[in-house]
Amino acid sequence: MFLYYSITQPEVLQAANSNPIALAFMIEAFMLLGLFLVYVWRKTKSVRQVLLYLGLSFIGSLAFSFAVYVYVYSTPHKRVESIK
Repeated sequence: MFLYYSITQPEVLQAANSNPIALAFMIEAFMLLGLFLVYVWRKTKSVRQVLLYLGLSFIGSLAFSFAVYVYVYSTPHKRVESIK
């Protein structure tokens, strides 16, 4: 959402930058994104997973992408074994 509005309506971004409360929330969101990207990297050591998380955070929201990541990688995967 942020990238979309910053490209299509730059005057909205300028108004948000002049508001100190909105600016604090934007800085917090970018800091949390960086922190979560470091967490994903340390947990998986996979550039693909980091890019997947980054893509999910741009498509949805930061809260959505972190929740999906934790759900997918915290549940044990059942191994399908062939029936003998």
